[in-house]
Amino acid sequence: MRGTRKAEEEVHYQEGKRLFQEGKYEQAIAEYKKVLEISPHHIKARNNLGLALDRTGNFEKAVEEFKRVLQLAPGCVEAYCNLGATYAERGLFDKAITELKRAVKIDPENGELHFNLGAVYFKKGLYSQAVPELEKAISFSPDHSESRFYLAKAYYMADMQEKAIEAYEKLIRDYPHYRRGYWYLGILYSKVNMGEKAREMFKKANQGEGG
Repeated sequence: MRGTRKAEEEVHYQEGKRLFQEGKYEQAIAEYKKVLEISPHHIKARNNLGLALDRTGNFEKAVEEFKRVLQLAPGCVEAYCNLGATYAERGLFDKAITELKRAVKIDPENGELHFNLGAVYFKKGLYSQAVPELEKAISFSPDHSESRFYLAKAYYMADMQEKAIEAYEKLIRDYPHYRRGYWYLGILYSKVNMGEKAREMFKKANQGEGG
């Protein structure tokens, strides 16, 4: 009997994952709830239920599910991360920072977590606090391109001119169609009295060479 229930649980769980990936969130919610009827402590199903609820705009219930996961599994980094992201999407940056810091404390070498925390600091306008988190994100996940874009802009916004110039120069080498990078470099070169290089960057930006 137990084996049958376990098999049924897995069927509903996999179906929920499939439906979620297809963007059928309401149907995915129904499947995850069926899993939890069989096994209320199914951490992955409850966490995924929170994600699906969030996708349907049911913020409060999503938060409840993530918090329930953390009651059942206090060290679940994914639940802290999802809770932080849910708060951040609603502009509740302080709450997002609190949850992401808890996740980082558990898994300090997780580049994605440092990126998420850095991005929230950035969105809150705390650029000098975003910088070290984004630097850590890149050190732990060198191929995380989004961290590099955020870090370059954070350097720029924090008035760290030398680091910003270096970061944008690397970005346009690797992403020559990044138009905004030329524009920021033009501004930065102007600030350090490199007029000729600044004009070259503005020309490239205005000509659309950056895409």
